Amino acid sequence: MACANQQPLAKRPRLGNGSDSAADHIAMRLPLAPQAKAQGITKRVAERELHKHDNITTPYGDLITVLELTDEDGQTFKVNSLNPFAFLSHVASVSIAAFGFLAQHLANKSCRLAFYCDGVTPGNVLRPDLGRHFEAIYWTFLELPSWFRSKVDVGWFPFCYIESKFVKRVPGGMAAVTKMVVEQFFPQDELRFNFQRTGVLIKHEGVSHLIRGSFGCWLADEKALKEIVSCKGSSGTKPCVSCLNVVNRTVPRAGDYLVHVSCPDQTLFAKQTVESLTHMAVDLQAKHGVIAPGEFKALQQLYGLVYIPEAIIFDAYTRSVVRFPDTVFWDWMHCLVASGGVAQYQCNEFCLRLKADGISLKNVDEFANKVTVPPCWQKLTKTFFQDRTVEKPGHHMRGFASEMLTAIAILGIFIDAVVRPAGNHAQHVACFDDLRSIVFALRTDDEVHTMMPELRRRLESHHIAFQRLYPRCVKPKLHYFKHCLDCIEKFKCNLSCFAPERKHKSAKQTANFSYNKTGQEMLTREIHTLLELWQAPTSFVPCKLGKSLKMPEWMETLFHGAAQAPAEASTTISTTKGTVNANDLVWVGTSLCKMQLGVRVPVGGTDYFKVVVAPLKRLPTGEWSPEVDGPLVVDADAMSGTLCHCVVNGKVFF
Repeated sequence: MACANQQPLAKRPRLGNGSDSAADHIAMRLPLAPQAKAQGITKRVAERELHKHDNITTPYGDLITVLELTDEDGQTFKVNSLNPFAFLSHVASVSIAAFGFLAQHLANKSCRLAFYCDGVTPGNVLRPDLGRHFEAIYWTFLELPSWFRSKVDVGWFPFCYIESKFVKRVPGGMAAVTKMVVEQFFPQDELRFNFQRTGVLIKHEGVSHLIRGSFGCWLADEKALKEIVSCKGSSGTKPCVSCLNVVNRTVPRAGDYLVHVSCPDQTLFAKQTVESLTHMAVDLQAKHGVIAPGEFKALQQLYGLVYIPEAIIFDAYTRSVVRFPDTVFWDWMHCLVASGGVAQYQCNEFCLRLKADGISLKNVDEFANKVTVPPCWQKLTKTFFQDRTVEKPGHHMRGFASEMLTAIAILGIFIDAVVRPAGNHAQHVACFDDLRSIVFALRTDDEVHTMMPELRRRLESHHIAFQRLYPRCVKPKLHYFKHCLDCIEKFKCNLSCFAPERKHKSAKQTANFSYNKTGQEMLTREIHTLLELWQAPTSFVPCKLGKSLKMPEWMETLFHGAAQAPAEASTTISTTKGTVNANDLVWVGTSLCKMQLGVRVPVGGTDYFKVVVAPLKRLPTGEWSPEVDGPLVVDADAMSGTLCHCVVNGKVFF
């Protein structure tokens, strides 16, 4: 690695309307000429604003460093990266809010770094631009609160973007690239900064704190994990790197050591350990080129590994730092609701079951269009179930992860309102109930790890029923999902690929118009946005209001005297549970309520956030009426996340 040597730029003027405004952030995604026009400035000023962070130097080196990769022909090419040590040092020095936030959550404790990588294809979803495909690598700390990690622009930090055409030229491909990433954070050279050995000393106005961290986990979808760990993956005889005896291609006999990937009994799985994986990696290294190619291929199949000399597991030092498979974090988003996930298969099969029972998909769509979907949820098209259901058993529903979350909620409401009262498909309904409960829990924050006993009960019940009802849909992801819960329980963090994948959006916008040095251009723009937001105090506040409105008279009377400054109200409020809008249905304790207003009450230099909710009336049957009682004022964090809901025959279904 070598640092980029760039000449200092001339003093650059600030944008007239403030670089932290929403308009500026939108404009930053545009090419320079349209960007300048949108901001009402010259192209030269826009370019200077974009590159104003290029020459920042810290005690830990330049903010932007240059990595050198060597291709198969021995030629080198350069990749820009964000120096993680310099980044933390810089933001702490220029922002008291950033310094306080880092000190509160990371200082003087043993932290864990989480890494993420994914292949990204720019262009229209229906017409992807494969020629511009790139690899994105992000990182964060597991100790940061979940509400912050879920913030796309600030919670995950870009390390680098590498065009896939360059990755293909590197011996070992992504296996070699990810090994290089580990070496930048945890170098073996004792003269270099190392998160575990030296840490990062953050300073602000004479106060300092030390941030140190070890390798925590690698989060990715199954395809990326296969490349990172250098294993066979779902297509291999041994599809799971976390298990020693789980097989896919053969069906073991009862009592065998080997178990099939469809097995619901987790006690039968032989756990892969750091020691066992290391033994297999060392054995492959020793026998490569020594035994016959056919024997070596069979040995790789037996171990479930692919020999790539440049990979992490085949290097003694990086292997000791990363400690696969203990640091593999299986992603529940891909296992359940994306890329052929379990829920996609189950929703498709359930819709086919409804159709066979005389309920057309048109009927399902008509019901779905009557369901109130919160603004922060992904809305479905009016003919979603007609268009996305594959009318052939054994196939999965076509949909994005966010769409599937909404589809699961709507199908659940349809079951409660239509299917269950008719007494049809009891087994399918029970299996779907388990799925709903699991997904609902996973959509909460890190506290989901406290729900593990109930989640594991639901998971076992769901697995057994799913295997019995939909045998053609049993895929390795049904097995992988068991490990998702293991990871959440072990790390006490509810990680998923939702947040980092949403972060791709801005980089893709840049890639769509960049024709030269695309990786460098993407990183420059992402760094600009990241640093601007990390200097904004509002980025570190879990609660904030949307657009302000005139405070109702009765509320002014209510909060008068308590507040040292005028209270502020809005129909939108962001909390640790997510964004809630007026008329959204939420839980407050054991009461189902409609949110009416969010309120900020300043007292003693501290902002307190309240919400005005209207509790729904409970019917004698235990169900809920759409009628509401008088308003109730509660703490904003007392609310749960928002719910899809529908009123049928005077009852609220959600």
